[in-house]
Amino acid sequence: MSATCRQRSIVAALERLDVPATVDQLVDVLVAPSSEPAGRLERWGDVHEELHVVDLPVLDAIGIVDYDSESGLVALPAADAEQSVASTSEPVTVVQ
Repeated sequence: MSATCRQRSIVAALERLDVPATVDQLVDVLVAPSSEPAGRLERWGDVHEELHVVDLPVLDAIGIVDYDSESGLVALPAADAEQSVASTSEPVTVVQ
């Protein structure tokens, strides 16, 4: 998944949640419930780590989300956050 596509997925997930949401809630939306049960927990942990360490700090730094790493809360800063993702000139590097 490209970085821009991942950014859009994160914003879309936040739009479906009551925000501010926890990173755990965000991961629950991003990791499909239909995932193989045996690998779902491992995948959930991987996505949680990627969001906490890579994606959310970067998206916060460029103003697409508001992320507080201490509380684990993430929110959209404005109603037009999805437009911000679409207009980002360079994709964010995501650890796969």
